[in-house]
Amino acid sequence: MGCLWHIIRETISFIVGVVALICLIVGGYTLYQKICTDYIFPSDAKVRQRAGEFINTAKLPKHFELKNYVSLLGTHAIIANDKNNNQKITIIKAGKLINITKDNIHSKNIDNILEQTANKLSYLPLQVSRIKVTKKGFIKSSGTTLPYIKVNAQVIYKDNGVNVEGIIGALNHSKDKDKNLLLFSFNKRNNYNQKTTENFLKYIKNK
Repeated sequence: MGCLWHIIRETISFIVGVVALICLIVGGYTLYQKICTDYIFPSDAKVRQRAGEFINTAKLPKHFELKNYVSLLGTHAIIANDKNNNQKITIIKAGKLINITKDNIHSKNIDNILEQTANKLSYLPLQVSRIKVTKKGFIKSSGTTLPYIKVNAQVIYKDNGVNVEGIIGALNHSKDKDKNLLLFSFNKRNNYNQKTTENFLKYIKNK
């Protein structure tokens, strides 16, 4: 499972590096030091503060560790890890980058949508391939019904691949795509735990 977390961490580092470079080019080292360092390397307290937009952090059990908060190009993401089983759960305010919504997540076209999304992320230092939807279903979340798809995929980073499985759920309560909220809950193949996801969802804010 360390390989999966390493891939996620390295991808975040790549994004962080791009933002840091922009800071340095635009405003020099002073801007980087005063703004970008705090923005792209937030403290644990700020990660919890920003996570509070999506999650009831005051009640979140301690075994759910908030790992990072990423905000780039209109996309915002909070990444959590369940220390009991190393399952990675990400809540993404996707903006227009990821076109998965409650309206299309169970559609016949979802395979094409997933492929198009993976292609949009092809500039990152990883590739997502062999994406296969294995199940479509619903979970209760904060008093609402959350449609989800269960997915198998292969994530490749620097010629090292890891097979993963998990779910993608559409949390958005608005038709505004800029407020499109998604859940990604994944673990190494055969290690995914649905109850972990269901437990985490109890602490998602219903907007």
